[in-house]
Amino acid sequence: MLMKQNQEKISIDTIISRIGKNTAAECAGLPAPCKAYLIGRIFREKPVPITVVLPSARDAERFIEDFSFFFGDTDQNLLYFAPYNLSPFKFVAYHNSTTAERLRTLYRQTVDRLPHIMVTTIDALQRRLIPKSALTDFAELIMVGEELDRDQLPAKLIAGGYTQTAVVEEPGDFCVRGGIIDIFSPTYPEPVRIEMFGDLVESLRFFSSTNQRTRHAVEEVVILPAKEAILKPDKINDIIAGIRKQANRLNIPAGRTRELIDNIKTKGHFPGIEGLLPLVYPRLDTLFEYIPPDTLFVLAEPAELRTAAEEALTQAAESFAAANADNRICVAPRELYLEWADIRERLAGRRRLDLRLLPL
Repeated sequence: MLMKQNQEKISIDTIISRIGKNTAAECAGLPAPCKAYLIGRIFREKPVPITVVLPSARDAERFIEDFSFFFGDTDQNLLYFAPYNLSPFKFVAYHNSTTAERLRTLYRQTVDRLPHIMVTTIDALQRRLIPKSALTDFAELIMVGEELDRDQLPAKLIAGGYTQTAVVEEPGDFCVRGGIIDIFSPTYPEPVRIEMFGDLVESLRFFSSTNQRTRHAVEEVVILPAKEAILKPDKINDIIAGIRKQANRLNIPAGRTRELIDNIKTKGHFPGIEGLLPLVYPRLDTLFEYIPPDTLFVLAEPAELRTAAEEALTQAAESFAAANADNRICVAPRELYLEWADIRERLAGRRRLDLRLLPL
């Protein structure tokens, strides 16, 4: 037993020693559970930010299960940046919980000082994202004892994709009742209740969205947008102009364009607006802009990642053509996705570990 433990330590130490700065290493022959164990051991021995990229959401979820089996409660160290699993060309409402988890993970990438492990999929890595500056600029710090503009906050929440409801039940809901403002921000697993005394924040309390009962009080909270598309009032005219320009380029009937613009003017958002992010922001970021420069990228089965990335772009091109035929306003796949060559170029010169099964 002692010999086996020593052999294991030597093997893992050898792998860790080969993960140098701005270099690539390869490890072959590990089944799925062992990959999670190896990454956990690397993180314990050499705590640097780690991003694990897997071919599919099923693979990512299995990795997280395996990791939790070996290392127990890992909420503080393990993040999941989930794919949307919806085509950006169909204008279907994205699931609020998925959007919340993605925004929460992106924000933690910008503010966390301690390293962590982020698990994601090649599809999520491919998709272009809300600019990092737009996310951090929106973030609203609310503190007990500080003043809060009660008139300005609801307008800001609506611009950030929130929906005003009678009762707050899911991420992206908010409610105003006299001196009480309830907000379910993606930042937290539960909504927060802001109790005001005039323009002063008197208390902040998390509560259950199921039974509305108070959980515990806090001194400060951070409110994030509910969607990646933030439609600031002073940018609406520019966004509408971009939509009209794109509609003319695609020969979209005027009625379809008018309907979309009316939704923006009256409701602020519409289902699937994430598919038009290039028309909302002058420039988009990718996950690479959020990830710290000293991150160790772990590519699980690079050949499968490449196949999945290429298939995603093929499917996107087909969906784009179908959307055009159906007179739906959309943007070209290249404006929404990175190609595999782009990903490889961005990985060049960065610390990387490739995990492969042994070839048969």
